Amino acid sequence: MIERFIGFYFRPFNEDAFSSAMMEWKECVSKKYPKVNEIQNWNVTIPERNNVPDFSGMKAEVSFKTQFWAAGKEQKGFCIQCDRGGIVFNVVREDDNLFSYSELKDFVNEWLPQWKEIFKVDRFERIKMGYVNRLTQKTIPQFFDAEGRLKIDKVITLFNSPFIAGKQICRPYECQMTLSMMDETPAGALNLQVVTRDSQSIFVDVILTFITDSSSQIGYDKTLSLLDPIHDQISRAFLGVFTKEALQSFGIRA
Repeated sequence: MIERFIGFYFRPFNEDAFSSAMMEWKECVSKKYPKVNEIQNWNVTIPERNNVPDFSGMKAEVSFKTQFWAAGKEQKGFCIQCDRGGIVFNVVREDDNLFSYSELKDFVNEWLPQWKEIFKVDRFERIKMGYVNRLTQKTIPQFFDAEGRLKIDKVITLFNSPFIAGKQICRPYECQMTLSMMDETPAGALNLQVVTRDSQSIFVDVILTFITDSSSQIGYDKTLSLLDPIHDQISRAFLGVFTKEALQSFGIRA
């Protein structure tokens, strides 16, 4: 596992209110997380007329996200991301330092209250928690053949159906599904994604999103109380995504 994250999302600020609070937040957080990246994203909307794109009505909107990265060795791999509609806490694996859920939760408990005081937000519309797993020949060599091909059906349960048995699975390894978790507590949607992002690695993303209904938001204390149940659901999904043999190689018992 190379990354864990928890995101808290709310009704977006207007630009003036956000800019004012952001100046104070930068001053607060950059003392410990001084590496600042400003990311710009463009969203383009093209309307249709009679099922034909109408480029004359094209609209482009720009959004900005600010990342704060730690500089010291002890906090290396810790990142806080902010924009007008959310704040995300990431812990990214550095070398062999695998961060735990408890470290991510401690990270949130340290900085979310300070962010709440500055931005005056105490209700949320969504919580998103995700874990990213990277599979390489270096980390799981026993699941690669002599030609360096991953025997993915031996690692991920989504690829080992009877129809696939005995067939060679070739790159790219792509699979995505969203599972309704409305019968779970807390209710939400679980997104599973297998992607090939480079020539050497397969990434498995397990992301659970808890969304309130359209007429309500979650209070601050209630939001924090949902983190452990959401983590438990992701952990169960993790056990279901990987085969018993793969889990054993990770040092996990199903």
